[in-house]
Amino acid sequence: MKHSALLLFFVASQAFANVETLIIGDSHVVGPFGENMHKIFRETTKEDTRTIGLAGASPSNMVATNAKGRTLNYGFADRNNENERLIKGGNPAEFPELGPLLQKTNPNRIIIELGDNFADYRSGSAASDASAKAQVNLILKELDKQGSKASCYWVTPTWTDKPGSKPYQKSNERLLQLIALIKKTAQPRCTVIDSAEGIGIGKGDIKTGSDGLHFDGTNGKKWAEAAAKKIQEIEKSKQAKSPAQSVPNKSGAVQ
Repeated sequence: MKHSALLLFFVASQAFANVETLIIGDSHVVGPFGENMHKIFRETTKEDTRTIGLAGASPSNMVATNAKGRTLNYGFADRNNENERLIKGGNPAEFPELGPLLQKTNPNRIIIELGDNFADYRSGSAASDASAKAQVNLILKELDKQGSKASCYWVTPTWTDKPGSKPYQKSNERLLQLIALIKKTAQPRCTVIDSAEGIGIGKGDIKTGSDGLHFDGTNGKKWAEAAAKKIQEIEKSKQAKSPAQSVPNKSGAVQ
């Protein structure tokens, strides 16, 4: 009887691990952008939502098979519906390996916010482009390896109103180059959400902190709401064009 109970607990745990939306990313997901994206997809659509961010991360940190490669010291957040676990910068934090994470959560929708950490804003070059393309492909290959059927959205970085600010020296010119590269590489597997020219945010509409890269609560929320609205518009458009092909999600709603 004891073993049967343990088996039932294991099966139930696996079943409840499934989520509608998985959001992954870097320090922006740790901070206000991720907080608000999670809130939108959890509260507005009533979906099971998991949001995991590792500050400083690039795709290579997420797919590394060794824990050391997935561990950084700049901040971490794991939000699972109403539960939240935060690790402040200065303490080691490990991102769960992406492959097993996809198996466990089996999301219907995955939202990826990555790019600032592999943009190479200081000295963008042909080598930088090749490296950035390789980073994007790491995610795509993992989705393919796991046989994921999730609708994929790649949210690009957005404008800086303080170009050249230390330590990141973010450049809007390089930002646009990076976005073009992400679009060329990630599509068609992932729909790219262009945070510079595709969600209604202009250079003067969003303010960064003194480092020219990170956002406070107000501006992070503005970015999250604009990106989420774009994703929802895309999904509504797809449903309108091919309602017969729309598939009910885990809660019974059409996705």
